[in-house]
Amino acid sequence: MQRLTPSVRSSLVAEAAEATQSAIHRWSLQSLAAVNGGEIPDTLTPKQFVGKPKGYVRNHAAEVLLNDIRLRLAGQHDKVAKLLAQARDLLDDPLPVGASDSVVAGVSRRGVVKAINNPVGMNMKQWTKDLEEADLIQGESIRLLENLEVCHVDTYHLAHQLLPPGDGKNLKSRPDYLSRWSGADRAMVEAVFEQIRSRHASSVETLAEVAIGLRRCRSLRNGDGHVLQPGYFCGIDLALIDAFLKERLGVQLLCDHYVSLDKGKASGGISVDCDLWDVLDDAVTEARHLCDANLGIAPEVNVDMGLMKCFPFDEQDGILGEPVDESIDKSKVNLTLIRPWVHHALVEVLKNAMGSSVKRALRDNPGEAVHPPDVHVRIVNTEHYFSIIIIDNGAGLDKDSAVRAFRFGDSSSPRRWDRLDEQQTYAMVRAPLGSLGVGLPLSRMMLRMFGGNLILSNRFSPCSIAEEEAGNSGDLSGCVAALKVLKDDGFIEGNSPPLFSAGDSDHTLRQAHS
Repeated sequence: MQRLTPSVRSSLVAEAAEATQSAIHRWSLQSLAAVNGGEIPDTLTPKQFVGKPKGYVRNHAAEVLLNDIRLRLAGQHDKVAKLLAQARDLLDDPLPVGASDSVVAGVSRRGVVKAINNPVGMNMKQWTKDLEEADLIQGESIRLLENLEVCHVDTYHLAHQLLPPGDGKNLKSRPDYLSRWSGADRAMVEAVFEQIRSRHASSVETLAEVAIGLRRCRSLRNGDGHVLQPGYFCGIDLALIDAFLKERLGVQLLCDHYVSLDKGKASGGISVDCDLWDVLDDAVTEARHLCDANLGIAPEVNVDMGLMKCFPFDEQDGILGEPVDESIDKSKVNLTLIRPWVHHALVEVLKNAMGSSVKRALRDNPGEAVHPPDVHVRIVNTEHYFSIIIIDNGAGLDKDSAVRAFRFGDSSSPRRWDRLDEQQTYAMVRAPLGSLGVGLPLSRMMLRMFGGNLILSNRFSPCSIAEEEAGNSGDLSGCVAALKVLKDDGFIEGNSPPLFSAGDSDHTLRQAHS
C-alpha cells in the first residue's frame, strides 16, 4: 500500500469495499460472448466500425472489461491482505501441542490443550528442531503472501492508471485514448490485459504453497513431524481462500476473453456452439499421454453416448439429478462453454482415473505383463445438463481421501522439494499444477462458476479397496466422476444452479480422487 500515491491508495480501499458489497459485474457466458457487439457508442459511429480489421475490439468492450477487472483486483488485494494478517497472527499465537482446528461457516474455532513436555514418542531435541523448522516454514509462507500482496497492489495500480474509477457522483471523463481508439491505443490496452494475466499466472500456486506450508507448521508443532494428518487446517480462513480463487478465475477469464477478441475471435474466450465430443477427444489424448509418460502405460478409453452400454454404478440418479434422455442425436452435442476450463477439469479427472486403474492392475498382477482395464466415458443428456461420466476400475476412495480430495493445497508430497521435482516432470507435458493440491479443487470451482459441478462416488460398493486394505470388508469398487456442464448460457456467475445436486448433500458424492 505504501507504494501507491494517496489518491490511488484511497481508490483501492474504496473499490475493495465495493467489491465486498457485490458491486462487481456478474457475467453469463452469453453476455461475455456478446460484449463486443451490442449498441455502438457515440464515440464510434457505425460508419467508423464498418471495414475495421477482423481483430477490432470496440472501445466500449475494453472499457467495460477493464473497469470490472480493476474492481476485482481491488477485492483480491483486500482478501490477500486479510490472509496475510491471519498468517502473521499465527506467529504471535502459535498452535500448542494437542490443539486442533475446525472451520464452520468460515469461522476458525480452536480447542487448545496445553502441554508442557515434548510430545509422546519424540525426544526434546527432535521436537525443538521441528519447532525451529516450523518457524522457518511459517516465515516463508508469510513472505509469499507479502509478495502476493505487492503483486496485487502493482497490478491494481496498472489498471488504475489506464482507467481510473469515477467518484460515484461525477464520473470522470473518458480517457483520451478510449475516444481516440487508434491502432496504437488498442495495442497498448491489449498489452495491459496481457500484463495483468501474466503477473498473476502463479498466484494460485503461490497460495497453495502458503496453505501447504502453514498446514505443515501445525503438523510439526503438534509433534507429528512431516506426516500431515487429514484433520490439520492451515490456520487461515478457507472461505477467504475460496473467495480469492473465484475472483482470480474471473480476472483470468476476462483477460483471456479480451486477448482472444483482439486476436479476431468473434466470441473471445467463450466457445459458442462448441462440439463437446471434440473437447472430450482432446482431453482423453492429453490424459493418456500424461499417464503413459508417468507410469509407462495408459489404459484404453471407451467413449460413447448415454448409459445403455454403461457399467451400472451406485447413486446414478443422485449424480445426474434428473432423468436421462437417450433419444438425442449423438452428433448434436453442442453448447456454449469455456473450453480451456472444461478441458482442464476433464484432464484432471481422466488422468486420476487412468492412474488409479493402472496402479490397481500393477498391484493385482505383480511381475506380470500389465493390461489395465479400460476407463469408460459417457456423455449423458438430461434436461438442464450435459454430464460427462467417467468410470474407472481403480482402488476407489477411502474416507480420508474423500475428505482431502477437494481441500485446496492438500498436496500428496509432504516436502517442498518433492513437489518441485514432481512439478518439473509434470511441466514437460502440462502446466505445473500437479502435486500442489489445486487441480481438482480448481476444476470443480471452474465448473461451478457457471452452474456446473464436479461430483465423484465409489461404485458398486461404499467400501473401496483402499478401505479393505485398512481392515474393512466390502466388494471391489472403482470410482465414478460426473462433470456436469450447464446448457443454459444465460446463467449468471455466482448464482445457484437450477437444480439441487445430490453431490452437494451426500458425503459419498462430494469428493474426487486425491
